[in-house]
Amino acid sequence: MIVWRWDSAGPGILALLILPGIVPTLSSVRVIAGQAGVRVGLGRWGRPAKVVDYADIASAAVEQISPTSVGGWGHSVKRGTTVVMVSGRESLVLDLRNGRRLAVSCRDAGTGAAFVNRSLTRG
Repeated sequence: MIVWRWDSAGPGILALLILPGIVPTLSSVRVIAGQAGVRVGLGRWGRPAKVVDYADIASAAVEQISPTSVGGWGHSVKRGTTVVMVSGRESLVLDLRNGRRLAVSCRDAGTGAAFVNRSLTRG
C-alpha cells in the first residue's frame, strides 16, 4: 500500500500534471491576416484567439522587439501595448485606431504587415 501526503508532494505533482498542457499552448502563436481582419491565436490549434477587424486598425509595421524590453516571454500589457512574445524574432505591430498597439512576435512579419496595409487601403 502506498501512502501519499498531498501537503509535501501535491504542488510538484500538480505542476507535472498541468505544465504539459500549458507549455505547448503558450509556446507558439499563429497569426492569420484574412478578409475579415487579423486573427492571433495561441498554440497548435490557435485557441484562444483574438480577432482584430480591419476597421479597428490604423496601420501595420514590423519592429524588432526584445523580450527583455517587454517583461520577458508570454503575454503582457505595458503602456498601451499588448505584446505576445514567443520568440526573439521580428514582430508584427498593429497600431489601432483607439491609440493602443498589438505586437506579436512571428515569422515573416514583413509579409503580414504588407498584407494588412494593402487591405487597409482597399477597404
